[in-house]
Amino acid sequence: MATFSQWARTRPVRPVTWVCGPEEVLCREVAQHVFSSVPVASRTVLWAPEGWVWDYLLASCPGARCICVQNAESLPQAAVHMPVLLESASPLSQVVLVSAEDDFTRENGELASHLAAIKASKHGQLIRCCRPSKEEDLLKLIASWWPGTGLNHAAKLRAACADDLTAVYQACEKARRAGLPADDHQLRLVTPSLSSDWAQAVLSGDRRRAMEAASSLPVSAQLQALASLSAMLAQMTSYVRLVRNLEPDEIARRGITRYRQRQLAPHAGRYNSGREVSCRLLLARAEDALRSGARGGVLEAVSALW
Repeated sequence: MATFSQWARTRPVRPVTWVCGPEEVLCREVAQHVFSSVPVASRTVLWAPEGWVWDYLLASCPGARCICVQNAESLPQAAVHMPVLLESASPLSQVVLVSAEDDFTRENGELASHLAAIKASKHGQLIRCCRPSKEEDLLKLIASWWPGTGLNHAAKLRAACADDLTAVYQACEKARRAGLPADDHQLRLVTPSLSSDWAQAVLSGDRRRAMEAASSLPVSAQLQALASLSAMLAQMTSYVRLVRNLEPDEIARRGITRYRQRQLAPHAGRYNSGREVSCRLLLARAEDALRSGARGGVLEAVSALW
C-alpha cells in the first residue's frame, strides 16, 4: 500500500490499480496518469455498480487498453472477481478502480479480501490519496499543476483557494489551458472570486470573515455575491433533506460530492425548513435594496442577520 506522495516519487503503472482517499483531485491525477499510458481511443470510463462492469473488465481484448471504474467500492462480488482479474492481467492493459471511500475497506481489522488480493499480487497496487504531510512537498505538487510556478507562487495560490486542493487544481487547469504565465495578476483571474468567499463565510456562520469579505467587494459584485449565497443555500437545504435517508455515496450521485458533503456537514444542523424561509426572505430584501440603489452596508447586514 502507498500514499499518493509515495506513489508520486516514481509513478508506477500496473495492470490493476485501486485508488481511494479524501483528496478527490489526487485520485483523479493517478487515474489520468494511468490513462496516459495508452492511446486516447483505447480509454474507457465505467461507473459501478452496474452488474455488467465485471463482464467488461474480464473480457479478453487484443492490444492495449485502459479502463477506469468510478465508484469502485460499489462493485458487486469483488471478492470473487478480483482474483480472476489479477490472474488474467496483461502488461498491455490497465484497470484503475477509483473508490469514493476515504480509506481502504477493512473487515475485522484486516484489509477486505479484494483489496488484500491486489496488495498480494505483483500486478496490483493500492494507493490512498491524502495530501502530502510535508509543506514543501504539497507546494511542489501545486507548482507542478501550473507550468512556471515556483514555491512562493504556489503558496499564494493555496492561500487564495482557502487550502482547498480541488479549487487549487481547478485554478491551475484554467491557467494551463489558457496558457497564462504564473504571476500574481493571473492568479487573481483564476482563483475563486471574493463573492464566493463571502457567501461561504455567511453559510458557515463565520461572521467575522463574512464582514471582512463584504467590505472588500465592489458594488458591481454584490448582486453576484447574493446569487452565490442563494445557490449555496439551495445546496445546503438539499443536502439536509438527503442526508436523513441516504448514504454519502448516493448523495454524491445526486450531485453533491463527498468533498462538498464534508464541508456542509458541520453546519447542516443550523438549516431546518424554518431557517431556509427566513434566509430566503433576507436574501430577497437584500437584493431589493441593491436594485433600489443602496450602495453600502447591504452585505454587512446580511452577514450580521443570517
